[in-house]
Amino acid sequence: MKYIIFLRAINVGGRNKLSMAELKTVLTNNGYQQVETYLQTGNLCLTASTPDALSRLKPILFEAFRLNLDLIIYPFDHFAELVSKNPYKDYNAEKETVMLLLTNEHLATETTESNQAVLTLMDEVVFVKYHTKATHQVNLQPLLKTKLQQPYTARNITTIQKLLDKWQD
Repeated sequence: MKYIIFLRAINVGGRNKLSMAELKTVLTNNGYQQVETYLQTGNLCLTASTPDALSRLKPILFEAFRLNLDLIIYPFDHFAELVSKNPYKDYNAEKETVMLLLTNEHLATETTESNQAVLTLMDEVVFVKYHTKATHQVNLQPLLKTKLQQPYTARNITTIQKLLDKWQD
């Protein structure tokens, strides 16, 4: 089965450095097939023979790289379906930014808004439409700390769409 995996907090600010080429080699050598990466931010697609094979990923990464990473894992088709539910497809790309916060946690569907952004929680993703391009200036932590109990990682909708296009069969 094909999976899309997001490694959380790697190659950020010089911490948790991880070469995508080395990652691909380690995973291929450990029996995963069709291993592909995109960018240096921990975007990964691979085929695993059984869902149990996914439980080996974290120990393999720790053994190879000495990094204790959070992994956000989705079956590829399920992830594509989640992304297709994006409620902000009509956003103004010149003035706004749409991000996905990705988690392994199942979330009740809910929409909440601040003066800086609107968030829609749905299944295992949070769609965030920022009312600005300067997303680094927006602090969503007060909204998120009551909504998300497990680790999450963020990706821009443009990156997500490129991943799906690149790795679609």
